[in-house]
Amino acid sequence: MFIDDPFYSTLNENVEKRVEKIQTIFNRSIPVCRKYGYAYCIKDKEYGNIIAFSIWFDYNKLKNNSKEDFEYIFNISNTRENTYYQNINHYINQSVEYFYLLAIGVKKNTVGKDMLLKW
Repeated sequence: MFIDDPFYSTLNENVEKRVEKIQTIFNRSIPVCRKYGYAYCIKDKEYGNIIAFSIWFDYNKLKNNSKEDFEYIFNISNTRENTYYQNINHYINQSVEYFYLLAIGVKKNTVGKDMLLKW
């Protein structure tokens, strides 16, 4: 689903290396989202292949309970020097529960089909 995505295509020009990098990212991100939020997938009725998924987490819960995973997700080593982190943290500011949608994907040939109506 993500091999040709404009964001992920910047990971590596070589498709095989890009696939490996994406697998590494999701192999770590999915368990983090399951522990601190949600990870859902929909499989097709006939073969059981994943045709859609979403992974998301409670921002404050992750930030307050796992610094290592939080820094991995946001690709930061120093929160004081990271502008993206500072901006998002400014808006969230631990005032309420926020869920951060990390990734969502749907196979193109399934959009609008009956198999996705039971999300």
